[in-house]
Amino acid sequence: MFRPTWSPLLIVLPFVVLPFIVLPFVVTARAAAVPAAAAGVR
Repeated sequence: MFRPTWSPLLIVLPFVVLPFIVLPFVVTARAAAVPAAAAGVR
């Protein structure tokens, strides 16, 4: 009874959570890359 209702959620949940986990790393990586690129240009 629980399996039919929970299985779609378990399939969708990682795709919903993953962007929120990855986003801070992407933002910090970009924030770190911008001064490095500016220093590289100068």
